Amino acid sequence: MKNFLKGLLVLAVLLSFILLSRFNFLLFHVIIELYSILIGIMIFILSTSTYQFVKTNYFTFIGISYLFVSLLDFTHTLVYKGMNIFPFVNTANYATQFWISARYLEAVSLFLSPFFIKRKLKLIPTYLGYFLYFIASLLSIFYFKNFPACYIEGFGLTTFKIASEYVISLILLLAIYNHWKNKDYFDLYVLKLLIFSIVSTIISEMFFTLYVDVYGMMNAMGHIFKLISFYLIYMSIVETSLRSPYRTIFYEFLKESKSFKDYIEYAGIMFLILDTKGNILLINKRGEEILGYKREEIIGKNWFENFVPEEIRDELRKYFEFLIRNNAFEQEDKFKENPVKTRDGIKIIRWYNTILRDEKGKIVGVISSGEDITEKKKEEDFLKYLASVDPLTGVYNKRVGFEIFQKEMGLSLVRNSPLAVVFVDIDGLKKVNDNFGHNEGDVYIKIITEAIKKNIRKTDTLFRFGGDEFVLILPHCDRETAERIIEKILVNLKKLREELNKPYEFSFSYGIAVFYPKEDKSIDDLVREADMKMYEMKKIKNKEGE
Repeated sequence: MKNFLKGLLVLAVLLSFILLSRFNFLLFHVIIELYSILIGIMIFILSTSTYQFVKTNYFTFIGISYLFVSLLDFTHTLVYKGMNIFPFVNTANYATQFWISARYLEAVSLFLSPFFIKRKLKLIPTYLGYFLYFIASLLSIFYFKNFPACYIEGFGLTTFKIASEYVISLILLLAIYNHWKNKDYFDLYVLKLLIFSIVSTIISEMFFTLYVDVYGMMNAMGHIFKLISFYLIYMSIVETSLRSPYRTIFYEFLKESKSFKDYIEYAGIMFLILDTKGNILLINKRGEEILGYKREEIIGKNWFENFVPEEIRDELRKYFEFLIRNNAFEQEDKFKENPVKTRDGIKIIRWYNTILRDEKGKIVGVISSGEDITEKKKEEDFLKYLASVDPLTGVYNKRVGFEIFQKEMGLSLVRNSPLAVVFVDIDGLKKVNDNFGHNEGDVYIKIITEAIKKNIRKTDTLFRFGGDEFVLILPHCDRETAERIIEKILVNLKKLREELNKPYEFSFSYGIAVFYPKEDKSIDDLVREADMKMYEMKKIKNKEGE
């Protein structure tokens, strides 16, 4: 549901941009370019400032490149036709030239970036190279005016501009190939974000081969897909650097980073590293506390043999082996919960798992962070219990009762067997309340419900409908069987009254309705029918008592 709402929000934002482009293209262009530029700057800040976490030059290179791409895009925005910031800018050609310059820089950078996964990046030459490209673009377009024309007023896009878009798209396709070729070095989710970003850029370029009017719909769609591509690059860095800093892309991340080891050791959650056979390679201080053993008692042991309850051991071991064999950890739900054997008994741990790779990209194990949610789980279970039962009698409340009723009707159809419904109304409750007080009335209600619960089958369900009314659901039960069950309850109530020596009778009126799979009856129909029959019985009793 949460993802669905996010999707609706994104769709609403994109539709708002499209509508804005139809009413005021220049405002649309400024807003969407500034968003892209802001995202580009954030990419630079995140990728360079979080290098200590990801320990790879790949994202550092990406960050530097997007800083200078953003500078070119900012210049493109300032000289866009209609902005009137520079008096000598009287044509759309300037903005289109800066656009092409920025896209070439972006495409080539994305193509080259995978080469820096394992290579050292010299920062000063890299910054200098990008800076010189930026200055060369400014001089070529503004001063020397030798940058090829990209847009001619009254004519539209030039052959150079259209050809460049196709060349840029080809470079981007090669960038996708280059990333895919190095897929073993990437977290699967991060790789998807990167590839979808490049695909969005290619789609953007295709739109920019089609427009004639710089204020037209094709131009607007191209800018929207450019924004999407920037955002996906940004998300890949956020996912790698901030949200999951312990999801390693490279083996060196754990092997060489002392600060990360310190973070693991003193983290407030359990950290565990297993090899591909499930043997424990590392556990942190919090892990020792949760398991109740010293590190030397844990390291080297098989996790499944020593810390997983026997009843789920084989299942979890096979699941672990399947995920390792198929590299499927990233395709699974991010969080898993399962019981763990500790010195103090069973505890419930909520896990976040991801794979570890060596310098060649080979899977060498799994790193898991675990939170002890045992007490939280007990609280949740207790709250669920409170929300599902009637506080006086301990039987299910009306909401849960009807949920079970619906389920049992479905099972009745599948099994092709009858389902009996008994509507119960406690006799004489008002008199008990009036003569002996409401506390005694509550005792009377509990006596009736306890007698019913003790004399029905495990498959039957009793829930409180309201006040002194209850509903009994009897699966695999026709009318005759239901009558026998009720008679048994009433007989036992008489015996119980004699044992307790209460000054009032123990009895209830009831009505039975039976659902047969071939009948077209709803839950409401069955309850109504049983309720009417109960009232008929109550009327007879009242007449007899007069």
